[in-house]
Amino acid sequence: MGMWIVAAMGAFGFYWISRLQNRQPASLLLVLRVDVLSAHAKTRTILLDMVVSSLIGAAIATLITQPITPHQAVGAGLAWTGLASTYTKEAREYE
Repeated sequence: MGMWIVAAMGAFGFYWISRLQNRQPASLLLVLRVDVLSAHAKTRTILLDMVVSSLIGAAIATLITQPITPHQAVGAGLAWTGLASTYTKEAREYE
């Protein structure tokens, strides 16, 4: 159970860095057609998207990789978010 939280921190970190670079990471709320990209998107909606997407990604990454150490768990979280976000566009291209 503890490795899942560490993987979530890795996934959240990658998500945050992607947003800072104006990239749209893999996003559950975007798939559900919730506005997380426009200038009118509320900060709490974007934060909710970051948390929910990171938790779901961490759960999948932990189930697939079954990390034993915290370093492996962070790597699994980073890798999951990175792989899922490989083909996403820059955020402004969605508008």
